[in-house]
Amino acid sequence: MASSEYFAIQEQLDQLRGRYDRLVRAVEQTADTVIITNRQGVIEYVNPAFGGTTGYSETEALSRTPSFLKSGLHDDQFYKELWAQIMAGKSFRGVIINRKKSGQLYWAEQTISSMKDENGKITHFVSVLRDVTELRKQQEQEFYLQMAHEVQERLNTVVASLPGFDIAGNVCSATLTGGDYFDFIMQPDGCLCIAIGDVSGHGFGASLVMAETRAYVRSYAMLESDVGAILNRVNNALVPDLEGGQYATLLLARLDPRNRSVEHASAGHIPCYILRPSGEIEAVMESIGPPAGLFADSKYCSNPAIPLEYGGTLVLLTDGVTEATNKDDAQFGASKALEFIKCHQQESAAELVRGIHETVRAFTSGAPPSDDITSVICKVSLPAADFTN
Repeated sequence: MASSEYFAIQEQLDQLRGRYDRLVRAVEQTADTVIITNRQGVIEYVNPAFGGTTGYSETEALSRTPSFLKSGLHDDQFYKELWAQIMAGKSFRGVIINRKKSGQLYWAEQTISSMKDENGKITHFVSVLRDVTELRKQQEQEFYLQMAHEVQERLNTVVASLPGFDIAGNVCSATLTGGDYFDFIMQPDGCLCIAIGDVSGHGFGASLVMAETRAYVRSYAMLESDVGAILNRVNNALVPDLEGGQYATLLLARLDPRNRSVEHASAGHIPCYILRPSGEIEAVMESIGPPAGLFADSKYCSNPAIPLEYGGTLVLLTDGVTEATNKDDAQFGASKALEFIKCHQQESAAELVRGIHETVRAFTSGAPPSDDITSVICKVSLPAADFTN
């Protein structure tokens, strides 16, 4: 053999050896689990990632079939169809639920392909799988959060129509789902119950408590005319359901169009306000008890009805407005919201709600809100004489 031919062969062998070494390193070092079985399904090789994924060592896996990884959640027909597919030379791609040595279930995104000899006969199968359990949990969480967000969006589109009043509200959630809410409930006697609330915490859990609280308020507002009695029933319903210090601040204001007055009851909610036509404060609606859901023995009562003047304004806020903080750690406070309303008395309730939120955002330099921002504005839009017509 000529030396040139020898060196050419040697070069080809070196290239093949290099390709083989790179292939082995790739399989050995990949984060994905690789399993190679013979035609009968007996395991002949597992890479190091196998142990991290399944909890089984190489020794425990070799000479066994992958059936010891079965979760029991796939029936025999599933595996029968899988085998028929790969024995026909087709690759299988799907998500299989397996069980680790610890007994823990995991979701594996798996591809099983056949390996053939030079005659096209299947000799082995190679399975490459990735544990996608955490990814799947994250996707499910995002799915449920999106569903909760869409539900909340629908709930927060509620509108009120009460003769002699111009009423609007809005929620700007700090996250995809929030714990703030407002609602308008027309009661059987023709009065309107306005609710504004703030559930402790953020995220999906807070949104569930918010939805539960809203449902209780709606139900009891149709049974009780007294807002203090409504809060008592809501609190009694929430206490056994909430745990870990969860609670909801609530303020209920009952508008009576017959005598143009408002009465209220508050469970731990921040102060809200009744303004004169001049924009000055007529009355402060203070909390009369702890937040709902904390104590079974909490008792709430209604404050005496307050007459409303033509041109007066009812201002309901959550602490996402008053505690909004700027870059100097100064809080927005209720005073800035009231000053804005005073300077824009001629604007509609919807414009005032929108303006408060825009003013808060300007105060915080457009930074993402750290808490839900909610406000409800109710303006008395008819003189007293027109209420009786």
